[in-house]
Amino acid sequence: MRVVESVRCLRFVVVAVLVGACSGEAGPPGPAGAAGAVGAEGPAGAAGEIGAGGAPGARGPAGVNGDRGDAGEQGPAGPGASSFVASSGTYTVPDGVTKLVIEARGGGGGGGSAQGASGGCLSGGGGGEGALLRGIFAVTPGEVLEVTAGTAGRAASQSCSGAPPPRVDATGGGTSSVKIQGGAMLASAEGGAAGGSMISGTPSQPGTGGAGGAATITNALVRLDIADGKPGSNGVSNAPGGAGGGDGGAGSGGKGGGFSGGGPVAGQPGFVVILPTL
Repeated sequence: MRVVESVRCLRFVVVAVLVGACSGEAGPPGPAGAAGAVGAEGPAGAAGEIGAGGAPGARGPAGVNGDRGDAGEQGPAGPGASSFVASSGTYTVPDGVTKLVIEARGGGGGGGSAQGASGGCLSGGGGGEGALLRGIFAVTPGEVLEVTAGTAGRAASQSCSGAPPPRVDATGGGTSSVKIQGGAMLASAEGGAAGGSMISGTPSQPGTGGAGGAATITNALVRLDIADGKPGSNGVSNAPGGAGGGDGGAGSGGKGGGFSGGGPVAGQPGFVVILPTL
Protein backbone atom coordinates (compact mmCIF):
# COMPACT_ATOMS: atom_id res chain seq x y z
CA MET A 1 0.00 0.00 0.00
CA ARG A 2 2.75 2.40 0.89
CA VAL A 3 4.56 1.57 -2.37
CA VAL A 4 1.44 2.28 -4.45
CA GLU A 5 0.81 5.62 -2.76
CA SER A 6 4.45 6.57 -3.25
CA VAL A 7 4.17 5.75 -6.95
CA ARG A 8 1.01 7.92 -7.26
CA CYS A 9 2.73 10.82 -5.57
CA LEU A 10 5.74 10.45 -7.81
CA ARG A 11 3.51 10.58 -10.93
CA PHE A 12 1.96 13.84 -9.83
CA VAL A 13 5.38 15.34 -9.23
CA VAL A 14 6.64 14.22 -12.63
CA VAL A 15 3.55 15.63 -14.40
CA ALA A 16 3.87 18.93 -12.57
CA VAL A 17 7.54 19.22 -13.54
CA LEU A 18 6.81 18.33 -17.18
CA VAL A 19 3.98 20.88 -17.41
CA GLY A 20 6.17 23.61 -16.00
CA ALA A 21 9.04 22.72 -18.29
CA CYS A 22 6.77 22.97 -21.42
CA SER A 23 5.19 26.48 -20.72
CA GLY A 24 5.79 29.07 -23.56
CA GLU A 25 6.55 32.83 -23.33
CA ALA A 26 3.79 35.22 -22.15
CA GLY A 27 1.37 36.22 -24.93
CA PRO A 28 0.63 39.86 -25.97
CA PRO A 29 -1.67 41.98 -23.73
CA GLY A 30 -5.31 41.43 -24.33
CA PRO A 31 -7.57 44.31 -25.52
CA ALA A 32 -8.41 47.10 -23.04
CA GLY A 33 -11.48 46.59 -21.02
CA ALA A 34 -14.51 48.88 -21.22
CA ALA A 35 -14.17 52.34 -19.63
CA GLY A 36 -15.35 52.59 -16.12
CA ALA A 37 -18.04 55.00 -14.92
CA VAL A 38 -17.22 58.78 -14.72
CA GLY A 39 -16.04 59.73 -11.32
CA ALA A 40 -17.57 62.55 -9.20
CA GLU A 41 -16.82 66.17 -10.22
CA GLY A 42 -13.82 67.60 -8.43
CA PRO A 43 -13.83 71.00 -6.62
CA ALA A 44 -13.69 74.22 -8.72
CA GLY A 45 -10.25 75.61 -9.44
CA ALA A 46 -9.08 79.09 -8.39
CA ALA A 47 -10.42 82.05 -10.48
CA GLY A 48 -8.15 83.16 -13.31
CA GLU A 49 -6.96 86.73 -13.83
CA ILE A 50 -9.44 89.29 -15.26
CA GLY A 51 -9.10 89.55 -19.03
CA ALA A 52 -8.59 92.78 -20.97
CA GLY A 53 -11.68 95.01 -21.46
CA GLY A 54 -13.62 94.71 -24.70
CA ALA A 55 -14.05 97.52 -27.22
CA PRO A 56 -16.63 100.27 -26.33
CA GLY A 57 -20.16 99.54 -27.52
CA ALA A 58 -22.05 101.66 -30.03
CA ARG A 59 -23.35 105.03 -28.80
CA GLY A 60 -26.93 104.84 -27.52
CA PRO A 61 -29.75 107.10 -28.74
CA ALA A 62 -29.89 110.70 -27.50
CA GLY A 63 -32.07 111.34 -24.45
CA VAL A 64 -35.04 113.70 -24.29
CA ASN A 65 -34.14 117.40 -24.12
CA GLY A 66 -34.31 118.87 -20.65
CA ASP A 67 -36.19 122.01 -19.65
CA ARG A 68 -34.83 125.28 -20.94
CA GLY A 69 -32.55 126.95 -18.43
CA ASP A 70 -32.67 130.57 -17.31
CA ALA A 71 -31.07 133.12 -19.59
CA GLY A 72 -27.49 133.98 -18.67
CA GLU A 73 -26.15 137.46 -18.13
CA GLN A 74 -25.54 139.54 -21.22
CA GLY A 75 -21.92 139.30 -22.32
CA PRO A 76 -19.71 142.21 -23.37
CA ALA A 77 -20.25 143.69 -26.79
CA GLY A 78 -17.87 142.49 -29.51
CA PRO A 79 -16.38 144.48 -32.43
CA GLY A 80 -19.08 146.30 -34.38
CA ALA A 81 -21.67 145.59 -31.66
CA SER A 82 -23.96 148.26 -30.29
CA SER A 83 -26.61 148.45 -27.57
CA PHE A 84 -29.43 150.92 -26.90
CA VAL A 85 -31.38 151.29 -23.63
CA ALA A 86 -34.52 153.46 -23.53
CA SER A 87 -33.12 155.57 -26.36
CA SER A 88 -33.15 156.01 -30.13
CA GLY A 89 -30.37 156.22 -32.71
CA THR A 90 -28.93 154.70 -35.87
CA TYR A 91 -26.60 151.80 -36.59
CA THR A 92 -24.44 151.57 -39.71
CA VAL A 93 -23.63 148.04 -40.86
CA PRO A 94 -19.80 147.60 -40.82
CA ASP A 95 -17.81 146.69 -43.93
CA GLY A 96 -17.79 142.96 -44.67
CA VAL A 97 -20.84 142.28 -42.47
CA THR A 98 -23.87 140.67 -44.13
CA LYS A 99 -25.67 139.24 -41.09
CA LEU A 100 -26.71 140.72 -37.76
CA VAL A 101 -28.09 139.19 -34.58
CA ILE A 102 -30.73 141.57 -33.23
CA GLU A 103 -32.23 141.20 -29.75
CA ALA A 104 -34.94 143.53 -28.48
CA ARG A 105 -37.14 143.85 -25.39
CA GLY A 106 -40.03 146.30 -25.08
CA GLY A 107 -40.39 148.53 -22.03
CA GLY A 108 -42.54 147.43 -19.07
CA GLY A 109 -45.84 149.12 -18.22
CA GLY A 110 -46.24 151.15 -15.02
CA GLY A 111 -48.32 150.04 -12.04
CA GLY A 112 -51.87 151.40 -11.56
CA SER A 113 -53.30 153.53 -8.74
CA ALA A 114 -55.15 152.30 -5.67
CA GLN A 115 -57.95 154.23 -3.99
CA GLY A 116 -60.09 153.93 -0.91
CA ALA A 117 -63.76 153.05 -1.33
CA SER A 118 -66.67 151.89 0.81
CA GLY A 119 -65.35 148.33 0.62
CA GLY A 120 -61.86 149.37 1.78
CA CYS A 121 -58.70 149.90 -0.27
CA LEU A 122 -58.97 148.82 -3.90
CA SER A 123 -55.44 148.21 -5.22
CA GLY A 124 -54.15 148.93 -8.71
CA GLY A 125 -53.14 146.35 -11.31
CA GLY A 126 -49.53 145.57 -12.22
CA GLY A 127 -48.03 146.71 -15.51
CA GLY A 128 -47.47 144.26 -18.34
CA GLU A 129 -44.04 143.00 -19.44
CA GLY A 130 -42.50 144.07 -22.74
CA ALA A 131 -42.14 141.49 -25.55
CA LEU A 132 -38.82 139.77 -26.31
CA LEU A 133 -37.34 138.78 -29.68
CA ARG A 134 -34.03 137.62 -31.10
CA GLY A 135 -33.17 136.68 -34.67
CA ILE A 136 -30.56 136.69 -37.43
CA PHE A 137 -31.14 139.19 -40.24
CA ALA A 138 -29.54 139.70 -43.66
CA VAL A 139 -28.07 143.18 -44.16
CA THR A 140 -25.82 145.06 -46.59
CA PRO A 141 -22.51 146.70 -45.59
CA GLY A 142 -23.02 150.45 -45.20
CA GLU A 143 -26.79 150.08 -44.68
CA VAL A 144 -28.24 152.34 -41.96
CA LEU A 145 -30.70 150.96 -39.41
CA GLU A 146 -33.05 153.10 -37.34
CA VAL A 147 -33.11 151.80 -33.76
CA THR A 148 -35.56 152.57 -30.95
CA ALA A 149 -35.31 151.08 -27.46
CA GLY A 150 -38.59 151.31 -25.55
CA THR A 151 -38.89 153.56 -22.52
CA ALA A 152 -40.28 152.45 -19.16
CA GLY A 153 -43.96 153.00 -18.43
CA ARG A 154 -44.73 155.71 -15.85
CA ALA A 155 -46.27 154.64 -12.55
CA ALA A 156 -49.67 155.95 -11.44
CA SER A 157 -49.75 158.32 -8.51
CA GLN A 158 -51.97 156.94 -5.73
CA SER A 159 -51.94 154.32 -3.01
CA CYS A 160 -54.21 153.93 0.01
CA SER A 161 -51.64 155.09 2.56
CA GLY A 162 -51.63 158.79 3.52
CA ALA A 163 -53.38 161.62 1.81
CA PRO A 164 -53.69 160.76 -1.88
CA PRO A 165 -52.07 163.14 -4.37
CA PRO A 166 -53.95 164.14 -7.51
CA ARG A 167 -54.65 161.01 -9.52
CA VAL A 168 -52.34 160.38 -12.48
CA ASP A 169 -52.79 157.12 -14.37
CA ALA A 170 -49.91 154.85 -15.40
CA THR A 171 -48.58 154.62 -18.95
CA GLY A 172 -47.49 151.64 -21.01
CA GLY A 173 -43.90 150.80 -21.89
CA GLY A 174 -42.40 151.91 -25.21
CA THR A 175 -41.88 149.65 -28.23
CA SER A 176 -38.35 148.55 -29.15
CA SER A 177 -37.77 148.25 -32.89
CA VAL A 178 -35.16 148.04 -35.66
CA LYS A 179 -35.97 149.33 -39.15
CA ILE A 180 -33.95 149.75 -42.33
CA GLN A 181 -33.69 153.49 -42.97
CA GLY A 182 -36.18 154.25 -45.72
CA GLY A 183 -37.11 150.59 -45.93
CA ALA A 184 -38.74 147.66 -44.17
CA MET A 185 -39.20 146.98 -40.46
CA LEU A 186 -36.99 144.09 -39.29
CA ALA A 187 -38.19 143.54 -35.73
CA SER A 188 -40.62 145.06 -33.25
CA ALA A 189 -41.08 144.23 -29.55
CA GLU A 190 -44.07 146.08 -28.07
CA GLY A 191 -43.99 147.48 -24.57
CA GLY A 192 -46.28 146.15 -21.83
CA ALA A 193 -49.57 147.92 -21.17
CA ALA A 194 -50.10 150.04 -18.06
CA GLY A 195 -51.65 148.53 -14.96
CA GLY A 196 -55.23 149.67 -14.43
CA SER A 197 -56.25 151.98 -11.60
CA MET A 198 -59.22 151.47 -9.30
CA ILE A 199 -62.46 151.47 -11.31
CA SER A 200 -65.25 153.61 -9.85
CA GLY A 201 -68.75 152.20 -10.03
CA THR A 202 -71.40 150.35 -8.07
CA PRO A 203 -69.56 148.60 -6.67
CA SER A 204 -66.08 149.95 -7.39
CA GLN A 205 -63.49 147.46 -8.61
CA PRO A 206 -59.72 147.03 -8.15
CA GLY A 207 -57.52 147.80 -11.15
CA THR A 208 -56.78 145.15 -13.76
CA GLY A 209 -53.31 144.01 -14.77
CA GLY A 210 -51.81 145.39 -17.97
CA ALA A 211 -51.39 143.09 -20.98
CA GLY A 212 -47.95 141.95 -22.09
CA GLY A 213 -46.44 143.36 -25.27
CA ALA A 214 -46.50 141.44 -28.58
CA ALA A 215 -43.37 140.48 -30.57
CA THR A 216 -43.14 140.72 -34.37
CA ILE A 217 -40.22 139.55 -36.55
CA THR A 218 -40.19 140.11 -40.31
CA ASN A 219 -37.59 139.23 -42.97
CA ALA A 220 -35.48 137.19 -40.53
CA LEU A 221 -33.12 134.48 -41.77
CA VAL A 222 -33.49 132.64 -38.46
CA ARG A 223 -35.90 133.24 -35.57
CA LEU A 224 -33.89 132.43 -32.45
CA ASP A 225 -36.46 133.53 -29.86
CA ILE A 226 -39.80 135.29 -29.86
CA ALA A 227 -42.12 135.69 -26.88
CA ASP A 228 -44.96 138.01 -25.93
CA GLY A 229 -44.62 139.71 -22.56
CA LYS A 230 -46.33 138.36 -19.43
CA PRO A 231 -49.38 140.29 -18.18
CA GLY A 232 -49.47 142.08 -14.85
CA SER A 233 -51.63 140.77 -12.01
CA ASN A 234 -55.01 142.24 -11.14
CA GLY A 235 -55.40 144.31 -7.99
CA VAL A 236 -57.49 143.03 -5.07
CA SER A 237 -59.25 144.59 -2.09
CA ASN A 238 -57.29 145.52 1.04
CA ALA A 239 -54.02 144.04 -0.21
CA PRO A 240 -50.76 145.12 -1.88
CA GLY A 241 -51.05 146.13 -5.51
CA GLY A 242 -50.99 143.62 -8.35
CA ALA A 243 -47.53 142.34 -9.32
CA GLY A 244 -46.01 143.51 -12.57
CA GLY A 245 -45.43 141.03 -15.38
CA GLY A 246 -41.90 139.59 -15.70
CA ASP A 247 -39.11 138.80 -13.27
CA GLY A 248 -38.10 142.35 -12.35
CA GLY A 249 -35.42 142.60 -15.05
CA ALA A 250 -35.36 144.66 -18.23
CA GLY A 251 -38.84 145.25 -19.67
CA SER A 252 -40.69 144.06 -16.55
CA GLY A 253 -43.95 145.73 -15.53
CA GLY A 254 -44.28 147.80 -12.37
CA LYS A 255 -46.30 146.84 -9.27
CA GLY A 256 -49.63 148.54 -8.70
CA GLY A 257 -50.39 150.68 -5.66
CA GLY A 258 -52.24 149.02 -2.79
CA PHE A 259 -53.27 148.90 0.85
CA SER A 260 -49.68 148.25 1.90
CA GLY A 261 -46.30 147.68 0.33
CA GLY A 262 -45.82 151.19 -1.06
CA GLY A 263 -47.24 153.07 -3.98
CA PRO A 264 -47.33 152.19 -7.66
CA VAL A 265 -43.99 151.41 -9.33
CA ALA A 266 -42.77 152.34 -12.82
CA GLY A 267 -41.91 149.65 -15.35
CA GLN A 268 -38.37 148.75 -16.44
CA PRO A 269 -36.93 150.17 -19.68
CA GLY A 270 -36.51 148.11 -22.83
CA PHE A 271 -33.35 147.62 -24.92
CA VAL A 272 -31.96 146.72 -28.34
CA VAL A 273 -28.65 144.88 -28.87
CA ILE A 274 -27.07 144.46 -32.34
CA LEU A 275 -24.23 141.99 -32.95
CA PRO A 276 -22.46 141.26 -36.28
CA THR A 277 -22.22 137.52 -37.01
CA LEU A 278 -20.81 135.19 -39.65
